[in-house]
Amino acid sequence: MKLVVVDRSRNVYENLALNHACLDAVNKGDFDEIVRVYPFSRPGAILSNNESIWDVREHVIGKIDVTRRPTGGSVIYVDENTLGYSVFLRTGSKVDITNLYREFTGRVVKALNSFGLEVTVGNWYVRLDGKVIAGHAQQNRGFASEFQGIIRMKKWDVNVLDNALRLRTLAEYKGVKYLVIDNAVYCINGDKTNIPVNILRKLRDERSELASAPGLDSFGVNAPDLMERLASCLSGTDVRSDLPDSIEFDASVLLGKYYDSDLLLKKGVKSCLGHCFVDLVDNEQ
Repeated sequence: MKLVVVDRSRNVYENLALNHACLDAVNKGDFDEIVRVYPFSRPGAILSNNESIWDVREHVIGKIDVTRRPTGGSVIYVDENTLGYSVFLRTGSKVDITNLYREFTGRVVKALNSFGLEVTVGNWYVRLDGKVIAGHAQQNRGFASEFQGIIRMKKWDVNVLDNALRLRTLAEYKGVKYLVIDNAVYCINGDKTNIPVNILRKLRDERSELASAPGLDSFGVNAPDLMERLASCLSGTDVRSDLPDSIEFDASVLLGKYYDSDLLLKKGVKSCLGHCFVDLVDNEQ
């Protein structure tokens, strides 16, 4: 059985708990596939599974929602102008990750093409006018997989981002690449160095790249229409359902996990991973 939900606005904790419950439901065999498209009700930062809380500035913790997701990548900043979408499906014990990503990214592209937008795909990103407007991640657990993404409706306010996240500059010295964060120099793996900033040659900068990314609203795209088209393209059907009480209940039980401060203070993780819409380290361009 397939379930397709165009959901109401929720905070980051609620959205992650619901995604967790949806994946569990598919893994148990309650559903063959669930497609969920959802907005966010307020600002938040979602760390990746392997990322340090250091990447979020201390003074915003407690002022915006901050939690951690089970997928990789790097920190995601979301607010009322960000849409999320997730596909949960039975894939068995062996998953062809490349083909799964290619298939569902193609469906996201189809939804955007329906507005007359000419977008391109590279690595885990969807680009408009060469700039990233959507980023994707996957997770596999048991016999189920989740393909998830976020998409930006309005241009970024880089001052807001810089106030919340430690944005980075990629630079080079003697053929070696470094990250510059708050005027300090770090190795690509996150270790701090004593190299002075003024001897580095700047290569790329998250602030300028994020500032130049277009907002979909400037192309006449509105969130309700995009949510419906994403749901249809991701699922292949125009049939919609509400979330069943069983998933809502399971999410309420899981909710405490995403509020737990111990989740944020996870050990053995790396700093300096940065923002998911600009991957300086892997050079996704």
